[in-house]
Amino acid sequence: MAGRRTGKIEGSNLRILAIAFANNRIDRKTYLRLRTQQLSALEFSKPLPALPPELLDISVPSVKIDAPHVNRKPDYGPVIKWLIIALIALAAATAAYIGYLRLQNGSEVSLAPAPTLEQRAETLLAKQDWAQEDLGDFSDNWSALSDVEKLAARQEPWFPRLEAEILQRINLLKQQRGTTDNLREYQNKLNALRVFYAEVVAE
Repeated sequence: MAGRRTGKIEGSNLRILAIAFANNRIDRKTYLRLRTQQLSALEFSKPLPALPPELLDISVPSVKIDAPHVNRKPDYGPVIKWLIIALIALAAATAAYIGYLRLQNGSEVSLAPAPTLEQRAETLLAKQDWAQEDLGDFSDNWSALSDVEKLAARQEPWFPRLEAEILQRINLLKQQRGTTDNLREYQNKLNALRVFYAEVVAE
C-alpha cells in the first residue's frame, strides 16, 4: 500500500480532513494537527497516518468533487448559464464604468482585462521555476472563487494537469534533499508547494 503514491491516494486523506472541517466534524486545531501529520508523511515518503475512526465514513469522489449536500448527479447546465449571464453583466458594468471615467477625466482610460484562472494556470505550467509570488497570485485568485466556480474549474482540462505538475514538483524536490547545498531554501520551496497543493487541490 505504501508503494502506491499516486495523486489521488496522496490527496484523499487531505480531502477527507477538509470535508470534515468544512462540515464541523472536527475543529480547526484538530484539522491543522492532522493535516500536518499527513503532509509530513508525504514529505518523507512514509505511509500516510490513519485518520480517526470517526472520519472514516467520509467518502471522497474518485474523479470529480461533488457539490455539498447533493445526493443525486448534479446538473451544471443552469449553473453554467448563470455564470455566463453574470460574466456578461459584469462586462457591461465594467464598460459603463470606463465610459464614466472617460467623461469625468476628459481622457482615455485603458483597462487591460485581468487574466482568467485558466490563463494563470497555463502561465504557471509553462514556467520552469515557480516563485512564491507565482503561487501566491494563483492562490489568491483561487480563494476568491465561490464553491460553484471552484467546482466548475476542477472540471476544466487544465486542472488535472496542474494537480499532476504540483505533485511531480514535490516528488522531484524530495529526491533532491540529499544533494542540496541550502537546506533552508530547499525546505521553503517544498513547504510552499505543499501549502499550494493543500489550498488548491486538497481543499
